Amino acid sequence: MNGNQPFQRGSVPGGIFGVVFSVVFIVLAIGMTGAFGLFGLLFAAFGVFFLVFSINQIRNGRKSDEVARKGKEATALVKGKRRQYHSSHHSGRILGHYTYYVLYEYTDESGVLRECEEALSAREYDEVIEGGVIPVLVYRERAIFDKDKYYRREEKKR
Repeated sequence: MNGNQPFQRGSVPGGIFGVVFSVVFIVLAIGMTGAFGLFGLLFAAFGVFFLVFSINQIRNGRKSDEVARKGKEATALVKGKRRQYHSSHHSGRILGHYTYYVLYEYTDESGVLRECEEALSAREYDEVIEGGVIPVLVYRERAIFDKDKYYRREEKKR
């Protein structure tokens, strides 16, 4: 795998919401188990799966927060960009939006070459050039896009 390892950013508030939601879901599913048998157990299993996912999201969020606090400034090579369309139905209407991602390659503190994919705003996505460099914060094996340095650099250009 050449040391390249994708990392998930995660979010502490999103993970906490997920934990609360999944605990409520599990409690309701256990209450349904008596009346619905196997169906209630399947709901409980889904709740446990979502609980594990939410706890993992909290762990990743804390690691990303640690990188933001303790990270050292570095640059990363942009390897690719992509946008993903999401649609949802509301009151009979289909609403959609794009999520923009950038894939970049950086060297961690131990000298290992790694990759990371991170969501960006539409403006950042349009301005980032594939094959160019972007500012990142690196701490241990993780890196995050350094938005503060990016915007300071863009302000100097104007």
